[in-house]
Amino acid sequence: MRGGGRSRSRGAWSIAIVLAIVVIVGAGWWGYRTVASRIQAIERTDAATALIESADAVVVQADSVIREKVTPELADAALGASKRIPAATSDLRKAVRLLDEARPLGAAGDQHRIDLLARAAEARIRMLEQAPKVLDLNVSASEALPMAREAWKNVLAADKLSDKAVVSYNKLTKVGVKASNSYNKQAASALASARQKFEAADRSFSEAPFEQYLAYVDARIRLNDLSQKSDAAWLKGDVKTANAVIKTYNIEDKKAVALAKLLPASPDQAIADAYELAAKAATDAYYKAREAATKADASLRKQ
Repeated sequence: MRGGGRSRSRGAWSIAIVLAIVVIVGAGWWGYRTVASRIQAIERTDAATALIESADAVVVQADSVIREKVTPELADAALGASKRIPAATSDLRKAVRLLDEARPLGAAGDQHRIDLLARAAEARIRMLEQAPKVLDLNVSASEALPMAREAWKNVLAADKLSDKAVVSYNKLTKVGVKASNSYNKQAASALASARQKFEAADRSFSEAPFEQYLAYVDARIRLNDLSQKSDAAWLKGDVKTANAVIKTYNIEDKKAVALAKLLPASPDQAIADAYELAAKAATDAYYKAREAATKADASLRKQ
């Protein structure tokens, strides 16, 4: 009986030892898995951070263009930034996926940093989603600007030539009217060039009110045509016809003056105003995302 009792005691002790070993091994395995998970979380977080930092070069490049004033030189910079956006956006989306994978693997103390990194990446994605719309308008406006400026220079040159033609014609001498005719032909060439350049600017950036400039140039072309007709009639000795043409000229001139008053302050201002209006929705969304990225970055620096 005692032997049986002692045997049972040894058996119970053996089972206790086995259970203790199982608990110790289990705890070790759990600890190993916890450490392994933490390592995986850190690896994914580090990889995501590297992708965000890499994409930041493009984010900064695009941001510098978007915040600049529209100039003819800005077109190349806008195109360069726009071409790099798809790859940068792809990197940021990969970063978000890695952070989503890291979140359940990380320790409690890692969660806040993972969340901040995810916010920073997602805000940058939203920035880059809006950036191409703004950059495309940058390119169009930048390309239109020099053409519109040259067109307006041609109009101003035609103005001076037309004024000289009027002064020469009013001398009512053969030499004076011939000089008037020469000035008018030069003015006609300048106006034709102005129209061509305004049309090109309109094709590039139709958002700007180039139709107003074209209407004014067309009015000036009609005036020039009438002026040349009066020159020709006078030189032929047909003063009656010349005077009739001049009467029509004076009527059309008033119409041209009225059209001139409707023009924007300058082609530069017309393009700037049109750009601001066309880009407003995308720009507002861009700056909202930019603010979110800035806040996330500031919080990360405090970590």
